Amino acid sequence: MKVRFSLGSLLLATTLLGLACYWRSRPRSVAEEFVNAVNAGQYAEADGMFHRPKDAFLVDFVARNYRNKVQRASVADQSIGEWLRGECTVDVALIDGGGLGALLMMSIPVDATNLGESRYTGGQSGVTGFFDPQSAAVLQR
Repeated sequence: MKVRFSLGSLLLATTLLGLACYWRSRPRSVAEEFVNAVNAGQYAEADGMFHRPKDAFLVDFVARNYRNKVQRASVADQSIGEWLRGECTVDVALIDGGGLGALLMMSIPVDATNLGESRYTGGQSGVTGFFDPQSAAVLQR
């Protein structure tokens, strides 16, 4: 028996493969858009990207204390597993100046999904160091 291919099925297969790759690669572009908004200081725009409004935290964090600052946001390297699940992680570094009398630097993970939404993953990766305001340097533990 001879196997036959048609141009229509080849075109359909190529289109479906392209759509699947786009669907799985979209979280990275969503994550980069979120990072650009955070790094430009547009916290309301970045908070607007969260799927659930209760997950938004940037505007509230900065408004809570005048010493609170968002230091930076960066897109983490996307693993094969994250790519297959349609996720990309963003690390948001925060400087918390309230309460303890010392400035603490925290890293908050945020996931970007293939639906074009970012959501707070609900956990902190913890305090990564202490911020020295005189030298403006982060002292790692």
